[in-house]
Amino acid sequence: MGAVYGSSHRRPWNIKHKVLPRPRATAEPNFLYVSLINMRQSQFLEQERRLAEEKRIKYKGTARIRLDVLHFQWNKPRELNQKNLERLKSCFQTEGCRRLELENHVPAIIDQLQLDDAMQASNISASAMMTNQTNDYPELNFPAGYQLKCLHGRHRVQAGREFLPPRDKWWTVDLYLAGMSTSDERRLPFSDCFCPRY
Repeated sequence: MGAVYGSSHRRPWNIKHKVLPRPRATAEPNFLYVSLINMRQSQFLEQERRLAEEKRIKYKGTARIRLDVLHFQWNKPRELNQKNLERLKSCFQTEGCRRLELENHVPAIIDQLQLDDAMQASNISASAMMTNQTNDYPELNFPAGYQLKCLHGRHRVQAGREFLPPRDKWWTVDLYLAGMSTSDERRLPFSDCFCPRY
């Protein structure tokens, strides 16, 4: 005798399963999706505008600064890579350091009072710091032991320390006032492709 199943195990053969219709393919994009994309693009554009305005306000000029003044926090953004250092020094040997080129500048953060003291000690005016003449950036001097917070360019600065002669150990630095958010600091202009050169 076959097994007898209770009523709770019986399949309701008289009930048909309803099959939902597949959405019809359409060449027009989903309206909600397009609206979401447009909203995100608007947010990105607003962020870019805000950052551009923040940079315009915080930017205080460009100067040649000694390498021993330039300071990087060792856990940000990455540790030194010896292989990368050797590659950079090889590029310096064959192509030069190209320190004056805009894409090779190092961005740094400074307080207004410290900047004023350095300009006064170096006999440099604020207008001279804003020069657009790439071959005539002023030299900004700092007291012994001062550490200028740099945001990017750790490897090229270290390569410069190891490669350049003692009397020529400087780099071109773009100076911004302290007070920017960490995310905005990370987005300050900097090229990380020194000799694909860098």
